[in-house]
Amino acid sequence: MELLIDYHRLKLGKYGMPTWDGLCYPTLLYLQDRQIRTGLEIRHAVADSIGLPAQLRQKSYDNSKQTTKVIEDRVGWACSDMFIAKMLQRPERGHYQITHLGLHLLKQYGIKINRQIVHRQPAYSQHRQAVISQKQANVQEITSVDNVTDIDQMVQELNNQVATELLTLILNNAPNFFESLVVELLSKMGYKGKNGSSKVTSISNDGGIDGIINQDPLGTRTIYLQAKRYSQNNIVGRPEIQKFHGALDEKNADRGVFITTSDFSQGAQNAAEKLGIILVNGQMLANLMIKYSVGVRVKNQFMIYDIDRDYFE
Repeated sequence: MELLIDYHRLKLGKYGMPTWDGLCYPTLLYLQDRQIRTGLEIRHAVADSIGLPAQLRQKSYDNSKQTTKVIEDRVGWACSDMFIAKMLQRPERGHYQITHLGLHLLKQYGIKINRQIVHRQPAYSQHRQAVISQKQANVQEITSVDNVTDIDQMVQELNNQVATELLTLILNNAPNFFESLVVELLSKMGYKGKNGSSKVTSISNDGGIDGIINQDPLGTRTIYLQAKRYSQNNIVGRPEIQKFHGALDEKNADRGVFITTSDFSQGAQNAAEKLGIILVNGQMLANLMIKYSVGVRVKNQFMIYDIDRDYFE
């Protein structure tokens, strides 16, 4: 691959390889043609085009189960921070493109682009302030907790914030991502069965069916899914429920689940009840994702102890 720049000219850190901010310059160089590229493509291309010797190019983290190469990880950090600073944008999930700001800073600073320049961009400063404000708010809530009821309420409020963000992230992704998500969710909820199967149907020929879950190997118990990635004010109405029921009839199916990121009209709810279709709206969807760990991970766990009086008797 064509050499973007000799890595010796970049800011070096641990292992004698470029730091993440040292890699901002070659990353911007690689993206300056304004082409949209995947994060994986960027990490590999930049890592391959700065002249690293083999031992540094293949270097992995010590005493870690991670198989990610250190240099690729650092390119990923550079992309992440430059995205927050709006030097890069994500036209679609997992893809990056340089912005006008990124091109301007590349021209203005060149190889001198570093952490300080990235972090003083207005968008990055706003992001950091929002994070700090949220942490301060969480600390104030924690210090004001008096009993278990308060803790439960605080946890619920935090989870509600996560639920809201989940729906926003779903809306920012492609429709087929949402369809895959709901199939994964119902599988994790146990609907697939021990030896069953699940799949997303073909986008071009789904016949009104977005996902199919076979609860047993022979497919004698099958659940058909419809997934609508709608904004909050785009309510699912009765006609869409009836259309889904028609698709179920064509499959001779008696089990259907209609999932949306928005909500259902009263007419849709009445129709679904009569037709035996299960409805899952946005709030229920987000809560189920949290409960079954789809798209989320545990941030903190707290143990609250009480005296075991039986021990002392």
